[in-house]
Amino acid sequence: MWQIYPGHPFILQGFEAKFYLELIYGFLNLFLEAADENLEASDCDVSTGCIILDNATVKQKVYLISFCLSALLDPNIPPPQLTHILEATVYLPFAYLQEEIEKEIENQEYIMKQENDRQNYWEDYFSLFYYRRMADQAYRQLILPLNIALDITHSQDLEMETVEEFQQYYQEILSFSYESTDLQEWTDRITSLAHHSVLGDDEDFQITSIAPQLVDGATDVALNMGITDEYLSNKLPNVSDEEYEEALKVIYKYYDQICRSILWNNAYFCIFVNPVQHQLRKHTFFLSSFEVTSTESNGDG
Repeated sequence: MWQIYPGHPFILQGFEAKFYLELIYGFLNLFLEAADENLEASDCDVSTGCIILDNATVKQKVYLISFCLSALLDPNIPPPQLTHILEATVYLPFAYLQEEIEKEIENQEYIMKQENDRQNYWEDYFSLFYYRRMADQAYRQLILPLNIALDITHSQDLEMETVEEFQQYYQEILSFSYESTDLQEWTDRITSLAHHSVLGDDEDFQITSIAPQLVDGATDVALNMGITDEYLSNKLPNVSDEEYEEALKVIYKYYDQICRSILWNNAYFCIFVNPVQHQLRKHTFFLSSFEVTSTESNGDG
C-alpha cells in the first residue's frame, strides 16, 4: 500500500492503475532503449525535479519504480517510509507524460504540413495525439467528476448568478480538445492527475533539490512542511544485475495482469460515455439560491 498522509493508506485500482501502468510501460521502453543496455547510465530526458533520482542509474531507477509500483498496487505490502526519492519516483510517470505531450505539440505543425504525403501522414497523425488522448481521458475520468461534484456542493461560493453561467463555465472546460496545443493547460491537468493519484497536495521532493537550504535541518520551513530527516534521506539502492532483472519482471507482471488482460491499448481510441456530461445531466439547479438536488438519471446517459 501507499501512504501520503498518516493513517490513510491506499492502492491504485481500476482505470487509475491502468493509466499509471501505461505511463510506466511507455517510459521504460524509451528509457531502456536510450540506455542501450548500459545499466550504469544515468542519462534521461525525463526530469522529475529531484536531482538525485534524475541522476540515478538505469538499474536504480528500475528498482525504485518496481518498489513503488508494488506498494501502489498490492494491498498486502505495508506503506513504505516516504522519502523525497520515493515521492519523485511515483511522480516519474507523470513527468514522462509531460515530456511526451511537449514533443507532440512541437511535432504537430510539421506533421500537419505532411498531409499530402498520404503514405506516412496517417501513421504520424495516429501517434501525434497518443499521449494527449491518454491525458485527456484520464482527466475526464478522474478529475472532472470530482471537480463538478465539489462545485455543485459549494455552488453558492462560485459567484455565478445563474444556472446558465454555471453550465457555460463547464461547457468551456468540456470543449477542451485533445488536439489542443495549450501547453500550460496540459501542464495544469497533468499536475492535477499526479496530485490526485500519488502526491497529495504538494511536491516537496522538488523543493529539496531547488532550494535545499530551506529544508535542511529543523528550519521553520521544514517543520511547517512536515519534512523530517527520514524524508530527506539521499540514499539510493545499490542494485545488482539480478535485482534489476527481478524488478523488471515485477513491473511487466503487473502490466500483463492489469493492462494486457483487456483491450486497454485500444481504449484510448474508443468512444466512451463521458462521465462529466453524465454528471451534469444528473443534477437539477435551483436558480434562486443555487441549491442543488440530485435526481436519478433519466436513462439517456
